[in-house]
Amino acid sequence: KSDEGHYVCTAVDPRTGASADAPPAHIGVRQLSRLAPQVDPIEQSVPEGSPFRIRCWVPGNPHVHLTWSKAEGEINDDSEQNQGILTVNRAALSDEGDYICSAEDPRTGEEAQAPPATVHVTTPILPPDVSAVERGPEISPPIQTVTEGDPASIRCWVDGHPEAALTWKRADGAPLPFGATDEGGVLAISSTLMSDEGEYICTYTPPGGHPKDSAPSRLNVKPRTLLLFVVHILILA
Repeated sequence: KSDEGHYVCTAVDPRTGASADAPPAHIGVRQLSRLAPQVDPIEQSVPEGSPFRIRCWVPGNPHVHLTWSKAEGEINDDSEQNQGILTVNRAALSDEGDYICSAEDPRTGEEAQAPPATVHVTTPILPPDVSAVERGPEISPPIQTVTEGDPASIRCWVDGHPEAALTWKRADGAPLPFGATDEGGVLAISSTLMSDEGEYICTYTPPGGHPKDSAPSRLNVKPRTLLLFVVHILILA
């Protein structure tokens, strides 16, 4: 700073000794900027819908005026700035990007910018769908047709739960066919009747959970056709 001032160049003619001065040249020395704003954190990732905050300050200079701006686009309307702290209450995907803190010293008018603070906004991971984890039981076949008097069976199971508690019922609320067995998820009818036709539903009751029904399994029973053999005896005289 002490080198600041006017400097004069003097020329001397060695033959005559005459001298002459050039117009003075002024040299000004500016002080190095003392504004060096800093930000924290310099980079962060936040889930969509969550709040985030960035702090800006100038070490040793609490009187500076600090403002935030977004490198591309506008700062979220649901935000506030207070003493260098930018707070966004609910992050949106559009909030991702670089944020710039600008510092201005009101006493000298000096301005400076901090390095950009980068914000990444991620899509939150949704909790697993319990209904998908504990799906209803599967059945096979979904539909079948048998002849009256023939046996019929329907199998029911739950993927990943070989010991699942399974029971069969008729969709219309009627009792299961006489003599039918319901064991291990298999409904077996040894000899079907026309009255056995209808829809059957398998119910899975998870431990400590609510019962879940399968899609209905349709049983069609067609009447048995009797073949009459007529023997004609021709008596030839």
